[in-house]
Amino acid sequence: MSFPRFDPHAFATRPRPLATVATVATTLVPSPGLSQESQLSQGCSPETETNLDERLAMALYEGGIPLIYAPAFAVLQMNCPGGASFACWEQAVDDAGRLLDQWGFQAERLGWSATDLIGPATSSLAWAIHGQRVLSLSASRAILKDGRQYRRQN
Repeated sequence: MSFPRFDPHAFATRPRPLATVATVATTLVPSPGLSQESQLSQGCSPETETNLDERLAMALYEGGIPLIYAPAFAVLQMNCPGGASFACWEQAVDDAGRLLDQWGFQAERLGWSATDLIGPATSSLAWAIHGQRVLSLSASRAILKDGRQYRRQN
């Protein structure tokens, strides 16, 4: 089974589901005694949960990104966070995908969390790249092609 390519513009202009990025993201924070399936079902409409499941599957099986980052990447693709412009969100989704393709497994080995790389905060590395390529990644920082350095927040 193949999944269609994600189109952020088509997604953003469709009718909005009941859940927001914030409510979906909070269900992904581990809660003692609750499975991820239980957490995903809290506060999500069936449509949102299905879309999230599809994004998770695409990230893991088609994208081959580390499991630690798949839920945050799926949530990022679901909706533009409040306070961010559509153009910035679209760029962050693209940058996060390229970042995970190139550096995902090394970032995991270096201890970068999903929050460090993807968010939900717009202060994460994916939101700071702005279309630049990451040249190197260490346990504490990333060096971008334009010479900027991003220091890990956590």
